[in-house]
Amino acid sequence: MRKISVIVPVYKVEKYISECIESILRQSYSNIELLLVDDGSPDNSGIICDNYATIDKRVRVIHQSNQGVSRARNAALRIAKSEWVTFVDSDDTINTDYIENLVRANPTFDRRTLAVSGATRIDRNTQICKWKEEFDNRKISLMSLSKKDYQMLDSILLFGTILGKLYNLEIIRSKSIQFNECLSLNEDQLFFFKYLKYINEIVSNDNVGYNYYFDGNSSLSTSRYPYSKRINAYKELHQAYEAFLSRFQLQPTVLKKTSSMVCSVYLDAIKSCYVMHENKSVCLNVLKHLNKKEIYDWYSPSSKQGKVFKTIIFFPNFIIHVMLKLIIS
Repeated sequence: MRKISVIVPVYKVEKYISECIESILRQSYSNIELLLVDDGSPDNSGIICDNYATIDKRVRVIHQSNQGVSRARNAALRIAKSEWVTFVDSDDTINTDYIENLVRANPTFDRRTLAVSGATRIDRNTQICKWKEEFDNRKISLMSLSKKDYQMLDSILLFGTILGKLYNLEIIRSKSIQFNECLSLNEDQLFFFKYLKYINEIVSNDNVGYNYYFDGNSSLSTSRYPYSKRINAYKELHQAYEAFLSRFQLQPTVLKKTSSMVCSVYLDAIKSCYVMHENKSVCLNVLKHLNKKEIYDWYSPSSKQGKVFKTIIFFPNFIIHVMLKLIIS
């Protein structure tokens, strides 16, 4: 039984952290180490973590000044004493057989295989399931993809969170894959896309054992970010995505949902210029660097606003600027 590290960044979650920790310690797959990273929590979260470390030797706690979720996860990756690692957010829980099912998907522990499973998003206040992301039992060879694999692969890539996956720590360390500590959004997807470049196959199972809670005030949720941060996130994500496509000689058009999601990160940056009422020169400068053909080829919007944007994409920038001011402002 291989040891698996479970990494949990902790910040201002004293109401939820005990439930999270107990769901991990109750796993049917018991050979784990639980790495709790107290990211300078001003409440009792760190004390609660320390208490669990005194009653279960599988628990280790790191205390650091508040430096963000990416630095917290990187700190745990540096000290993990296992071959494999999975991530859990501190206000979520996992079902008892969650890790066991990930292991069953990759029973030989092939380090070039990524095991994935789905998740359920639950409104914490009402306990109502908002959505459920689930996959079939499937093995997808990235070295010899068939047309029937594209749709499933697209769904897995679109669900680009780091959650619901079992990563090989040797690959992470040898390839220097880290969470980008300069980003405060899309860092999950970036880590995931960078990792994909070094695997040969993805195995999915129909288990949905991750419970992702949301109440509008999640400790790890994002808020409104300025266009500059969104653009930086887009550039990093786009580069990692293109590296993955190149590695497996894939065209972005065969992964329509994922390609559209990558484009939407840039379009969110443009939108934020208008939401935050940036001046005309700033807005036009952002539009100036827009790859219009790529947006036209990759972007498949479902919203009315997105469809309007795609319709006007080849207009001169000053016309796009005027129309976006009318649509968004």
